[in-house]
Amino acid sequence: MIDRKQIIEEVKKDIRARNLVDDAKDFEKIDNIGYTYKFNRKMFYECIQSMDANKTDLWYFDLEGNKAKVFVQKIVRKLNAFMLTRAFNNQNGFNAQNVAALQEVAGYINECEERIAALEKEIEELKKGGK
Repeated sequence: MIDRKQIIEEVKKDIRARNLVDDAKDFEKIDNIGYTYKFNRKMFYECIQSMDANKTDLWYFDLEGNKAKVFVQKIVRKLNAFMLTRAFNNQNGFNAQNVAALQEVAGYINECEERIAALEKEIEELKKGGK
């Protein structure tokens, strides 16, 4: 029988012997973890286009190889079709919803940038009028 308490005590002794300390960070208390990222609009749109092009995952692809192998693969495919069809349809629906959501985000970003440009133009006009 395994004595868990003895193993835990041995691990604790080993930790003390090595002078290891528990310095794990509590992520809720960290304001800035040092990660900065500059938004890349071109890459964002390319990712959306790629997701849109690949949102449908086809599980029923053509089989290749020797005749015996293809025959066995067809049998396995037909036996599992009742499970796989639903799973792939669900995944395809999820993928389509993600693409639609990201397209909405892209539209919102464009809308915000148009508003920002209009407000910056208005600020410049107000600065010129105030001088």
